Amino acid sequence: MKQLSMTLKPLSIAVLSACCLSAQAAPLYELTELGVTDDAEVHNYATGGTSPQADSGLVVGMGSIVGQIIFDEDDIDPDDDDNEDDDIITDPGDDDDDDDNEAEEGITDEDLREFTQYRGTYYALYHDSLLSTNPAWTRIRVWDNEVLDDGEYRGTANDYVYGTNDSFVITGTGSAPYYVLRWTDDDDNEFGVIQRDFDSRAFAYRVGDDEETGRVALMPGESTYGGFSEAYAISNQVLDGPAQGDMVVVGSSSVSLTEASEQSVLECLESELEVPEEYCHTFSAYNVEAYLWQVDSNLTEVDSLALGLMFEPSDTFVTNASIYSRAFAVNDNGYVVGESVSYRDLEEKDEVNLNYYAAIYRHFVNGFDPDGEDVILDITDRDEYFRSIAIDINNNNYAVGMGYRNINGVTRTKVFYAKVDEDIPTTTEIPSFFNSSAMTVKDINNDNVMVGEYEWEPRPGGVQRRMHAYAYKIGDDSFVDLNNAIECGSEWNIVEASTIRDDGVILATATKNIPIVDNDGNPIVDEDGNEVLRVVARAVALTFNPDGELQDCENADEAFPDHDRQGAGFGLVSLLLPMGWWMRRRYNRK
Repeated sequence: MKQLSMTLKPLSIAVLSACCLSAQAAPLYELTELGVTDDAEVHNYATGGTSPQADSGLVVGMGSIVGQIIFDEDDIDPDDDDNEDDDIITDPGDDDDDDDNEAEEGITDEDLREFTQYRGTYYALYHDSLLSTNPAWTRIRVWDNEVLDDGEYRGTANDYVYGTNDSFVITGTGSAPYYVLRWTDDDDNEFGVIQRDFDSRAFAYRVGDDEETGRVALMPGESTYGGFSEAYAISNQVLDGPAQGDMVVVGSSSVSLTEASEQSVLECLESELEVPEEYCHTFSAYNVEAYLWQVDSNLTEVDSLALGLMFEPSDTFVTNASIYSRAFAVNDNGYVVGESVSYRDLEEKDEVNLNYYAAIYRHFVNGFDPDGEDVILDITDRDEYFRSIAIDINNNNYAVGMGYRNINGVTRTKVFYAKVDEDIPTTTEIPSFFNSSAMTVKDINNDNVMVGEYEWEPRPGGVQRRMHAYAYKIGDDSFVDLNNAIECGSEWNIVEASTIRDDGVILATATKNIPIVDNDGNPIVDEDGNEVLRVVARAVALTFNPDGELQDCENADEAFPDHDRQGAGFGLVSLLLPMGWWMRRRYNRK
């Protein structure tokens, strides 16, 4: 949840200006690309941000090098003497005693970054000058902070950052880098396996601290054999209740080993194979629950708490499937939202018939006992949605999320909101562009404006539909397609809005075409001499212009010139229709 006081109400003004769409007037929002890092990632995305100032503050996001050609193990030249044995990584369980079972020189840790299946592809980023015309992203190396003999980092970890708060504390998660674990048995046979110490570990980092060592690990509730933790959001200082004065980080964490994996690790350790203990750790798997870390202003952990499940398995419950819960957002009042496994039928409560549903966790809300009854609210009407998820919550206690529904044999998501501090919270579904149009929501600010993306073209069947970013205000029931709010003729197509700050600035992902270049930086051309283009995704900031207006852009989508960009929203007509036409639905919690 993005905090701070609202200084502008751009969406309400947008609706008032809808009666005078103009291609000549200034656009309602000014778009600024946030650039790329020195690593020149192919794609980057803004995932969060906060600041009361439109031209400054912190943005967090991720960069991706997906699309770059990387060597696979099969690409190693067998005629290269230096690589002759580099692809021999042996399994200690292999009974074959021939020479190929000896690792000899083997793959080195430095080699791993050249292989597609091991090389990291996602960077954690922050940008401390929102509207800078020069790239200002800074990369955070989370747990891959070891420089190898060749002077480079391992480069085999993935880092993700999801949230930040007013104190410029960033939260996210990172994987451990891969390495080659080697050992020799009593017969001098050398063995090696590629592994890492853990798949995912949450972190908190305050901008300004040392970029290499300033990260704080948010440890899992169960960390045997590495454990698992992810952090998705962080509050400002909690206003009341058990965590008053501290910050709350929410996410998910391992809480125990599964019985099956515990047995597998034990069998490995007690087997006749001569293997190191670290090798057996790779057989571990965990039960995961929504999790909360309470930290003080120094990022020191004060307390932590597993938030549990809405589903309480019986003593005889047996499943081979993973059951879990997760927490995605927290507000300053202590409400946490996410998802949890639960029954599809709340009346029958059949343990074989389970799915995942939006969960409202009230453990840290003043007056609630973390161990008391009804501490987790289930707000989903099973007759409306066969699955649901709560994504974000603001300080007005409006939670937003998505429900899943089958329409014409295809699963579509619908967006809803709920006031979770009511005695019996109910969900209100916001209108779709058309009946089978899928929508998602990513964020809501304290002015009750939510943002996300929606399908704007009614393509049939399983044909993939293109998405546009939108903003919607609760109460006003006002909707704006953000592609209709930027300059006509823009090279950008805004496909997703991920964050709306309390000053009205929207952080989004937009796509554009750029030339493909060779290793020397020269554009690649086709047989007709035309530059070969590729579509890239880039983080952009949309800043409200109080003198601007919604645009009436014709043939703005160059990929499909027969479609006008103005048709990508509810359009002028629907903006002026009575709100009853939108057919809002309210569902009572069962």
